Amino acid sequence: MSIEVKDVYSGYGPIEILHGVSIEAKKGEVTCIIGPNGAGKSTLLKTIFGIIKPTAGTISFANKEITGSRPDKTLRLGISYIPQGRSTFPYLTVMENLEMGAFIENDQQKVHENIEEVFERFPVLRERKTKMAATLSGGEQRMLEFGRALMLHPQAILLDEPSMGLAPKLVDQTWSKIVEMNQAGMTILIVEQNVRKGLSIADHAYILVLGKTAHDGPAAEMLGAYGELIATYLGGQNSKACM
Repeated sequence: MSIEVKDVYSGYGPIEILHGVSIEAKKGEVTCIIGPNGAGKSTLLKTIFGIIKPTAGTISFANKEITGSRPDKTLRLGISYIPQGRSTFPYLTVMENLEMGAFIENDQQKVHENIEEVFERFPVLRERKTKMAATLSGGEQRMLEFGRALMLHPQAILLDEPSMGLAPKLVDQTWSKIVEMNQAGMTILIVEQNVRKGLSIADHAYILVLGKTAHDGPAAEMLGAYGELIATYLGGQNSKACM
């Protein structure tokens, strides 16, 4: 299902971060949001999910307006969100974390079936199911976050900096799982500082600069013009992260 953001203004109290942003994450595609620090990328995802309410503009999912919907309602409609940084419950077990991902599901049999599906997709979580999340490696915690996000069979997933803080080997593993989720039919909207990685798996990309959409186009074309893109829109900053 597609996510459409049209002319959205949003921020934190009196501080406006997004100034009329418009994007579309098309059904079944990977859409990547890139841009310098402070561009409003994370704010955009939080606004779509309902953590922040926009002051103007509209947001729709599957042709249904969800502007300003509470996060639990957004979740029920079929959108999951994995925030930046670690978001596991550190002192709950892997099983308990997964159960938390289905907190709006009252059918316990269905919850059990969904956990089994997650274990099939992420075998390491089955091996660690009785361990507290805090004892998992960084890569295992990321897989747990993915598994928890899949517990309600979402149609779309919002990912904020999924490779942040991971070793290079684990970054590759994380990206392969994102591709797998997309190949399973999920619409993915991803914010990523690792520009080259993000563009390499995306169908379409948007560049945010100072809270506005500065440029968008096919990700493959942006990757082909990588050096020019970095110089023009990112000013060469964070070159290591961009690689």
